[in-house]
Amino acid sequence: MDDSELDRLRTKVRKVLADSAPGLVDRDPSGPDAEPLLSAVRDAFAQQMDPERAGALAFHLADWAWELEFLVALFSHPDRFTPKEIRGGVEAFLIHAPSHIMAAANLAGWPMGDEDDRG
Repeated sequence: MDDSELDRLRTKVRKVLADSAPGLVDRDPSGPDAEPLLSAVRDAFAQQMDPERAGALAFHLADWAWELEFLVALFSHPDRFTPKEIRGGVEAFLIHAPSHIMAAANLAGWPMGDEDDRG
């Protein structure tokens, strides 16, 4: 999926979400509207880690917000997406989100691996 197709998909995702969860799309998760999320995560982890590490954790959770929006829209209304759009959105998620999820897990003390050794 090229950049213009991905831009059209992003617009479509926002429209699908606006139809099913209007308050959700009133915020831009990648812009200044992300600050409440970033602050909430930093505050929640303030007792466990230093502020810089908590800020990094918050960043890694927030940076793939569009891909999360795509998944929510897809799970809510799979019939509103073409197979090409689904492939493009899933590929965007698989390319962008896993490294952020792994980094956030590591920062929170949950290293990613084949087995969870915390029992």
